[in-house]
Amino acid sequence: MISKKLLSNKSFTTRWKNIKRHILFRQVPHAILSWRYFLPRQNNMVRLHKKTFLGAWNKLSRGSWALIAIYSYTLWYLFFSWKHIYSAWKKFRTTLYNNEKIPFYQQFAHLISLAILHTIPPHFYYQYQLYRVPEKHWLDFIYTHELPHWHHMMSPSISDKSLHLMSDKHDFSIEMKKSGIPVIDTKQVLAQGTKPGHEQLFDQSSSFIKPINGSRKQGCYQLRYKIERNSYQLWGKNISALSDNNEILEQIKQDLIAHSLLLQPLLYNHPNLVMYSQCEDLITIRLITELTNGEPQVLSAVLEVPAKNDFHNVDTYSIQKSTGKLKTTNHLQFNGRAHKERNLARLDNYQLPLWQEAKCTAISAHKIFRDIRAIGWDLAITTQGIKLLEGNINWGVAPHIHEVKRSLES
Repeated sequence: MISKKLLSNKSFTTRWKNIKRHILFRQVPHAILSWRYFLPRQNNMVRLHKKTFLGAWNKLSRGSWALIAIYSYTLWYLFFSWKHIYSAWKKFRTTLYNNEKIPFYQQFAHLISLAILHTIPPHFYYQYQLYRVPEKHWLDFIYTHELPHWHHMMSPSISDKSLHLMSDKHDFSIEMKKSGIPVIDTKQVLAQGTKPGHEQLFDQSSSFIKPINGSRKQGCYQLRYKIERNSYQLWGKNISALSDNNEILEQIKQDLIAHSLLLQPLLYNHPNLVMYSQCEDLITIRLITELTNGEPQVLSAVLEVPAKNDFHNVDTYSIQKSTGKLKTTNHLQFNGRAHKERNLARLDNYQLPLWQEAKCTAISAHKIFRDIRAIGWDLAITTQGIKLLEGNINWGVAPHIHEVKRSLES
């Protein structure tokens, strides 16, 4: 949780940096503050949003949260809301008008209502297609700016062991392997502050390098080995591809100043998936499981296909959780760009290989974490079969929003 990280950090410099990032310089509210909280009759989703708002920053006293809220919401109402309203309206208004014929003035009025009456960042109007939803149902969705506090509200009693395993990818892998769950092997652990030698990185094989406490490719690299030239290339976000071994080693040493790194064998897509990717990056499944009457069940799943020459961006496609077939016609995101029509046509109704094994893997993993209501799992269908990559407590809801909405309403 954000508040726990803030409070437990012993470095004043790091603590101050976190305070600036999460409080002082944060532009969006921490949770939804809606006028619907004051209505005499509230549906379940309104009550859940209200509970999330009142319970935000749970590690702090309610007085401290009140001070943070006064600061944050004052800035939102007076300045940041209007900045975000204009920015979203300017960016998406023409595309929405061309597609849905919704007038510019009506879009602007809706954005004001969303941002001022509900403190919801205006871009969600387009991303969640709220222009198709009556205003009284806007709180039927979960919004990503409130996620850390929302997930805590849904799972308020997570044990220290579960928190540790979800954050430490090495210990997570060891624990999963004990239960017979297929995970990626560990080649090496490079401890923070150490200086690795050439023999530790350059072992004539390709590796995936990631922070032990990272998630969703943050701070990750691919180290690809070219056997025909006996050479290596390091590729990651915010760096140019490095081909000189000394430069690669220096980059890794710089990263080890901040955190420990995990070296794993680089995985490759299942042969049946290769033709649907524009690059060699791993196609992954984000699968959500939820405890229902004490037993984990699959709630939702999407396929994430990496974009070419972009280490972090993906195109997402919904998966029918019962059959494993893709549904490309109900993509939720409104991002102002055309989707890859060729892939949409080819992937529609496509049957994913090893789908039942993927579901069983995620369900088996969730049985180890019965103190967490819902978990987002990253899995890959590889040349070696299903591999569980990691689990996330603070999983993003946008691609799964309709399934999550139905679950919370039931």
